[in-house]
Amino acid sequence: MTVSPPGPRPRRLGAACLDGLALVLLGVPVLLAILGPGLAGSTAPDAAPLLPPGAGHVLGTDVLGRDVLALVLSGGRSVLAMTLAALLTAGAVGLPLGLFAAGTRRRWADETVMRGLDVLLAFPALLLVMTLAASGHQDATTLVVIAAVVQVPAVTRLVRATALAPGCRTAVEAMRMQGAPWHHIQGRYVLRRVGAPLITDAGNRGTMILALLASANFLGLGLPTDAPDWAVLVERNAEALFLQPYAVLVPAVLLTSLAVGGNLTADRLLGRTRRAQIFTGTVPKAGGADPAATDRASATTRSQTARALHPGAALGSGFAPGAVRPDHELAPGPAAEPLLVCRGLTARTSAGATLLHDVSLELGQGRCLALVGPSGSGKTTLGLAVLALTHPGLSLTGSVRLNGTDLLALSPRELRAARAGTVAHLPQDPASVLDPARRVGAVLRELAALHHSRDASPAGSVRRRRRVAAAEDVRRALRSAGLPEDGPLTRRHPHRLSGGQQQRMALATALVTRPRLLVLDEPTSGLDEHTTALLTRSLRDLMSDGTALLLITHDARLAGELADETVVLQDGRVFRRETAGRPPVPAEGAREHSGPCVPPPAPEGASDGVRAHRLTVIGDDPSRPRLSPVDLVFPPGSRTVVTGLSGAGKTTLARALAGLTPATAGRVEHRGTVLAAVAERRDRAALRAVQYVHQDTRASFDEYRSVIDQLTWTARLLRGLTSAEARQEAESLARRLGLAPDSLGRRPAALSGGQLQRAALLRALTAHPALLICDEVTSALDPPVARATVDLLAVESGRTGVAVLFVTHDRPLFDSGAHTWLQVTDGRVEVRAARR
Repeated sequence: MTVSPPGPRPRRLGAACLDGLALVLLGVPVLLAILGPGLAGSTAPDAAPLLPPGAGHVLGTDVLGRDVLALVLSGGRSVLAMTLAALLTAGAVGLPLGLFAAGTRRRWADETVMRGLDVLLAFPALLLVMTLAASGHQDATTLVVIAAVVQVPAVTRLVRATALAPGCRTAVEAMRMQGAPWHHIQGRYVLRRVGAPLITDAGNRGTMILALLASANFLGLGLPTDAPDWAVLVERNAEALFLQPYAVLVPAVLLTSLAVGGNLTADRLLGRTRRAQIFTGTVPKAGGADPAATDRASATTRSQTARALHPGAALGSGFAPGAVRPDHELAPGPAAEPLLVCRGLTARTSAGATLLHDVSLELGQGRCLALVGPSGSGKTTLGLAVLALTHPGLSLTGSVRLNGTDLLALSPRELRAARAGTVAHLPQDPASVLDPARRVGAVLRELAALHHSRDASPAGSVRRRRRVAAAEDVRRALRSAGLPEDGPLTRRHPHRLSGGQQQRMALATALVTRPRLLVLDEPTSGLDEHTTALLTRSLRDLMSDGTALLLITHDARLAGELADETVVLQDGRVFRRETAGRPPVPAEGAREHSGPCVPPPAPEGASDGVRAHRLTVIGDDPSRPRLSPVDLVFPPGSRTVVTGLSGAGKTTLARALAGLTPATAGRVEHRGTVLAAVAERRDRAALRAVQYVHQDTRASFDEYRSVIDQLTWTARLLRGLTSAEARQEAESLARRLGLAPDSLGRRPAALSGGQLQRAALLRALTAHPALLICDEVTSALDPPVARATVDLLAVESGRTGVAVLFVTHDRPLFDSGAHTWLQVTDGRVEVRAARR
């Protein structure tokens, strides 16, 4: 059985009917407007008024004695031309205003633009038309200008909101750290990001403009009363509706068809855009290269790098070799029918490359199956495939049986029904499942209510019980995710949560529906040790209640504590299986993060490094600052580690140093020069001095450009290197980080989370900064690659003198190589000496 990706999947009959209806409703009036005037005869009065349909006049005549058919054929051009003119004018004005408001460095300018548009938004459009008509300004041009002007505030708001969305904002911040000019960020990247919602909104916006123009013409406030226009025709013949209905009903139906067809077409486009955004994954490399081949090359480079640094390390997995069994010999499951059974599961790209090779596995109720392996080995692809989900351009073969039902044999509607309330998926990027426009608590309550509405009953008492049960499910999900049941966190938007809080809130959204199968992709990335322990206990409790876990992780300790069976993937194949009941143990040299024996002495020359003096960030509550005043020194070649619980203020400190979160007080200096508090106001020298690697590395890349193009930008813009020099340097450093240069020629969606994490680190390193800030840069890496990455940074720090600031929850990885430790607690920073 084969399942195709969402794009080529056969269309359902209902969806095809809606598409056909939208095409007819919009296409008929548009074709009449375009071709009609060439087919229409004279629209001058040439017969008696209000004649019924006859041989000379197919639809009769109107009140002025004009042929109704000729008026219908020629009356659409003015409607369509005026609507398009107003729509394009609104976009031509609103688009640059929205980009300016979102990208301006001056808050007062943003406020001036938006508050001025608010005044215009509050003014009734039809009243403005009536006022101008009463003053004698009654012509097509004036009407078009008014219709466009009243839509400018909505277009501007849409563009500004899209440009300021968290996903877009992270990439914009990364480009600013690279020194990209304002016009490039706004004119190329942000413009492409806002293009899709702007085009989708154009259908609804055009309908509103059409309604305004038609209303003005119908009320006699627009075109002359004898103009061949559908709305004017309706207005002129309204009083003779019963004598000559065709003169009113035909143009009215065409106007309605145009409006409804435009809305329906916009809705269909919006639905397809959402589906495309859900499945953002591997795409074939430009030029027809084999993605699997580059993944294999990348994996080979990684294993070579790991072995060079740790001769005893296993092949890139982080787990010691166990009893290797053939793929068809599965671990014994429970006596009952397993909840999930996969047989011969294979994933291929449209170009014929194989990303998963004949994978078979079983998972019973209350059991945990761990998928481990190096970055790019196919773990995430397999985690989606067991839910019959695929990235664009991939197809699945084999069988995936959930509760005895083959998911790959179901239609899209049947597939949704089979998964609803039964499975839940937590992706590696938690921000992708959190609605940026809504408070997280409201989303949780809505999901719980939807889950309980499936057994709906009209009885009032039952509805009350459902509400109580839904509220209890929300509290239970928050507890299981290690979050307070009722507090300020649930009233925040996702962008106001730390990375660890986002991770746990995304897990809560997966748990709130009480799934029987839970697929977790790196659930502990970005979590501190205490929260990881709480999460482990919660997951163990879920298993005791019968929930099956498919755990995708690089955390050997988590897999050892939860997994009944561990499957190690390598290049999309099952490399080995660990027998049930025997947790994996760290491979020699792969864990517990053995590194340099002792840290070198702390570097001297603090005056040449980066200093922070009384750096402070005040939040919403002045009595509890997000970052209390702190003095820090980062001498050249030093390595500083920042630890603390999730939400304690670690990222706030890092972003304040980089100028991404403006400091309320204090200053950051480099060699005696004070750096601007906001990165946008820092010149290239200041940007080069402090570089920042985002925790959400996938969101920090431009999804429309190849990774290598983005990596070379930093050296070109901040150091003045040529394209060839920057590319050569980037490829050399990529090999040292275990990245195959060929894989960097693809777009970010084609790389795994671990590959992107190292690419983001490479991007910042090519600036040759004085201070490199790394926010959880090893969270998506398998242990050998994480160790190799930290060791490489230590080497670079000693060789080039770059000071490195690590924000991390993985203390053992940095125990032996740090000069200074910073403990952050509720925004207060405590400086500690290096651990010996």
